[in-house]
Amino acid sequence: MAETALVEPSDRRVASRAADRWHDDAAGRRRAMRRHLDRLLSAIENRIQALPEKVTPAEARSMRADLDR
Repeated sequence: MAETALVEPSDRRVASRAADRWHDDAAGRRRAMRRHLDRLLSAIENRIQALPEKVTPAEARSMRADLDR
């Protein structure tokens, strides 16, 4: 039977610090990505609002009703 390696408490703390750093890095990247996405979505929404309407609201409702069938 294979021997099981005992993990010293100091080894666990090193792994824990590495895990903490990894988690903090991932959380930071998630926050940065969220900021970028929020800016991108805002820019897209502003561009959409700046475009002229291509169909009337009544035509849009009619098209949507056709899709819902």
